[in-house]
Amino acid sequence: MERFVDRDEELSRLRECYESDRGELAVIYGRRRLGKTQLAQHSLRDRDDAVVYQGTETTAQFQLDEFIDVASWRRLGALRPWSYHSYVRIHARRHYLSSISR
Repeated sequence: MERFVDRDEELSRLRECYESDRGELAVIYGRRRLGKTQLAQHSLRDRDDAVVYQGTETTAQFQLDEFIDVASWRRLGALRPWSYHSYVRIHARRHYLSSISR
């Protein structure tokens, strides 16, 4: 198992969320270039039942809509647990569909 320096506590807390019988939301935040994305990817590498959403600097409503889109596609099996390129494709598709429906 690949090790993270000083990340054992974070990995343990994430695993607790994943193993819970309740629906859980884990938020990973902090300054840039601290390994947040790598932590998420590492913690999910053996799982296929998670939805990962990377927030953007937009409105709360826009982020909620985007999360719902990602979660919906993930539930349908169209996304892997972590795929930024899939997210970009969904976002582009959503933007295109909204532009032609005006």
